[in-house]
Amino acid sequence: MEHIKTYNLTVFPSPSDPENGGNPTTIFLADTLTASEMQSLAPKHKHECGFILPAPENDASCHYTMRYWVPNHEMKMCGHAIVGAVWVLRNLQLLPDAPSIRISTLSGVVEVRVVPTGNPDSTSETAPSSHSILVSQPTGIVEDIDPEHILEILNSLDLKETDLVPGLKVQNARTESPIVVRQGWLMGKPSEIRVWFRRECGVLVGCWISGEVRWVKE
Repeated sequence: MEHIKTYNLTVFPSPSDPENGGNPTTIFLADTLTASEMQSLAPKHKHECGFILPAPENDASCHYTMRYWVPNHEMKMCGHAIVGAVWVLRNLQLLPDAPSIRISTLSGVVEVRVVPTGNPDSTSETAPSSHSILVSQPTGIVEDIDPEHILEILNSLDLKETDLVPGLKVQNARTESPIVVRQGWLMGKPSEIRVWFRRECGVLVGCWISGEVRWVKE
């Protein structure tokens, strides 16, 4: 474990409090690491850790391999760690010259794009100069909400059943605009994650996640 580079980040920090918000992660860049070596490093940081490794020998389509560990076990996937890892690779100018980056994970191959900030499926030529890192996620499903959960949802929104429009179903909804997921406020670590539904030839095939990343001062 002599040739390991370590980067401490906060991912998805809220613009309202970028210094204190976000999801912490530590990214390791190495030529090779065993599972036991990765497991020994994770407890020292007490949060999700991402390990950037060379692409698997049996899949020429991938550019990198990534593994994810928390102090007690390995995870198949960690969204904010992979966003942070690609952000590090971009800052180090280690990303391949390709329209998308393919990363092998225990949950399968993940596609990543670095695009001007905005909707990743937009064809606008007036996109802002800043960039977002977009990570593919599994296909979402739009479905009716079980009636036994509707009252619970209404209570959380401080609504009553009489506030619902008669005759309409209550469903999980999707939108073409980015969904902003805000979390961590009660812990003093406000985060904002942007989500876009992902389409290919007009068909919903999954979603993209994105957000800000910042270096963490030692």
